[in-house]
Amino acid sequence: MKRMRADFLTVSAHKSMASLAPLGFVVTNYEWSKRAFAPSKSKAEWTGRVFGKKLPNVFGCSIGGLPLISAMLSFDYVKSRVKRWEEEMKKTNEFVDRLEDIGGGDIMLLGERPKRHHLLHFETPLFWEISRKHRRKGFFLAEEMLKRRIVGLHKGLSKHIKLSVYGLSDEEIERVLAAFEEIAELREKL
Repeated sequence: MKRMRADFLTVSAHKSMASLAPLGFVVTNYEWSKRAFAPSKSKAEWTGRVFGKKLPNVFGCSIGGLPLISAMLSFDYVKSRVKRWEEEMKKTNEFVDRLEDIGGGDIMLLGERPKRHHLLHFETPLFWEISRKHRRKGFFLAEEMLKRRIVGLHKGLSKHIKLSVYGLSDEEIERVLAAFEEIAELREKL
């Protein structure tokens, strides 16, 4: 944070750190911590009780237990994982090019090129077209991937998909691409 000259850092731990959901962090420096995490000064009129341990600026519930433990246990993995960032971005950008070749251009990456982040968002009119004829509608795409032992796509979505191939081996990426190719062939069969 000092090197970035940042006062705040937010992390979606269950997306970025391989921890259980729902979990996120807000990190700040000492200067801002007094204001950001100031305890409540509220006093109930009818009892006079002060709720001095409540942190009104923390939205939602504070999390403990397994999600917190899983984040703590993932720190070493996350630390080593980012050392391969450049290699992973190269694989990610190659994956984008190859996925877009499936279905005659009916799969398109949304966002910047080349990607500098592993989370990919695609517009997929090819799969949307299939979903309109398929008996399982928008659920077909995730279910077809599950049949091929590939997890991670949101059920019910076929017009747009989000995915990441970060950390997958070359063989695993080939399996994902082959699965999309097989599913794209459904357009001719329906």
